[in-house]
Amino acid sequence: MTFNKGKTQIPQGAPYWGEYLDIATFAFDGTLAWDAINAKVHATDAAGNVDWSSEGKRYDVAWIINWQGYQINADGDILAKDLPAAQFGTVQLDDATLDGSHKLNFANRQPVEHGGVMIERNQIQHNRPLHVPVPHNAMGNAADAELWFADACYLLYKITGEQRYFKAWKSVEFTAIEYTDIDAQDKFFRQSLHANTPFTDGISYDWSYPAGAPVSYARNADGMITLRKEVASQQSLEQQSVWFRVGKQSKVRTTFGGVDDLNQPISCKLQLSIAPEKEAAQATEWGIGLPQSTLAQVKTYDIALSSLAALTREDGSDYLLADQRAVTDYGGCVIGSLFEEQVYDSRSAMVINARFPNDDAGMVIGAWLTAQERFPVTQLVYRADADFNLRLEDDDKWRWYWMLPATDGKWMLATFSPDAAVLSGYQPDHQDGDVKPTRPNVSTVEQITILQDGNVADANFSYYVLNDIPPTFNADDGYTIKYRITLQAENPYTALLGDCTMLDHRQDSLFCTPGVIPFSNIYQADSQQFDGWHGMPYPGYQYPFIFVHGRCRPRRRDAQQYGRVPVAIATMVSAAVRRIRSRCFRLYLESLG
Repeated sequence: MTFNKGKTQIPQGAPYWGEYLDIATFAFDGTLAWDAINAKVHATDAAGNVDWSSEGKRYDVAWIINWQGYQINADGDILAKDLPAAQFGTVQLDDATLDGSHKLNFANRQPVEHGGVMIERNQIQHNRPLHVPVPHNAMGNAADAELWFADACYLLYKITGEQRYFKAWKSVEFTAIEYTDIDAQDKFFRQSLHANTPFTDGISYDWSYPAGAPVSYARNADGMITLRKEVASQQSLEQQSVWFRVGKQSKVRTTFGGVDDLNQPISCKLQLSIAPEKEAAQATEWGIGLPQSTLAQVKTYDIALSSLAALTREDGSDYLLADQRAVTDYGGCVIGSLFEEQVYDSRSAMVINARFPNDDAGMVIGAWLTAQERFPVTQLVYRADADFNLRLEDDDKWRWYWMLPATDGKWMLATFSPDAAVLSGYQPDHQDGDVKPTRPNVSTVEQITILQDGNVADANFSYYVLNDIPPTFNADDGYTIKYRITLQAENPYTALLGDCTMLDHRQDSLFCTPGVIPFSNIYQADSQQFDGWHGMPYPGYQYPFIFVHGRCRPRRRDAQQYGRVPVAIATMVSAAVRRIRSRCFRLYLESLG
């Protein structure tokens, strides 16, 4: 729409039918986060791609002239009546200085002959934010109404013995119990046929590395998030407001897939911040690399938290976990990353595997990912099907090596004592007459090299971590403060992301849950999400009866505990129960004629 000093008029007649204007919420620059008249606005870049990390510009409506000829302000107050039909469809924004072309959110009271819908007498309907009929699958009651209705259905069943009342009772009981699974259906990121944005739950956001690498998001026909990168780069998505209560029995689910434009794999790493309490300052960072995706379709990985390794030491430095970015090859050595179970102490982990066609091949493990770009060399968790050695150059330019014997298919820990080091025969930085040292003079190095000790065709060498072995998650209780997934490829790529969440987590992450009936319930068909926390739960909503026959003792206990907040609640509930039972009995007598 074109605005002049914040005012515009929606054209009358097809296709906009401004003469039937019923409501206008705001004008905006950007893209709606979901298809609704009251949706959040996100910014778009110069190419028209949605910038999900930035808000768009919104201009609120001051008043409109609706289909009745009323001038109505944003609060619904009628400012004037009997305005001429030529002014119907006029919209004035709060910002009376705004000029130019901007998008406008509005809806009409459209006659049936012009494409509108007639709401029939006694048809279920809703009036916020628009006056619309409510389809069958969206006919939900308020949470407290479900509780009383459960009791009513139960009483009718007990009185009559009729199965229709039994089925109604159990249906309502199921719905009410679902309401008490507060946050249980939350996800860090989710597959959705309804959402436009990739950021559906909690508070989530993204970033690229390098920072200037653009990204665009969409949803495919299956509701998977599609992530498009036009340059080879990393893309991270993070969730900071879905706080599952977890233990060492819990699993983290990540669903991803895709390949780059040259059909090469996409790598994926996940990171969880877990704290003993809901305090970010107490969180420890845990992480794991997932198998590379080699197909243009998703695969689901359920990783036990006990396999997640700490990412940093107490001093803040990183553990030197196997990372393909930290290795390079020469002489025909072929290096890849693999996800394996039963690594060293039975943890699952991403490891580096190198195939050495002969003794000319070598693999270099470098310190270029560390802050100091140097590291000490104390031990290595490895597996080898032939004899290898680890080589380095000390501070005095002398070259040394340690033996890494074949491990017979097992993961082993090799330690590198200075006394066990062997001086190499090849010393290009020293003369034959130089005094040879008996042990290396070394503190830190820039890199180490892995070579065959003999000459075995197609020998394989794998490693998990250099130096300290990170501890794995082993707590009985904690909260997921942040979840991060990082995707990367060597070429432009399209990645897919589905459900990312926790499995086997505890249900009592909030006070008196599961069991407390929420403030309200808003749900839609085919969606697992309940929008039930627009305010604090009412103690008066709590009615433990629904849990008595549902074999839900913990829920009944929680509902009772929350319901004790004011002592008067018990009296109120008792009186309500008596009224309902009396009403049900009267209905039953009336049904008998």
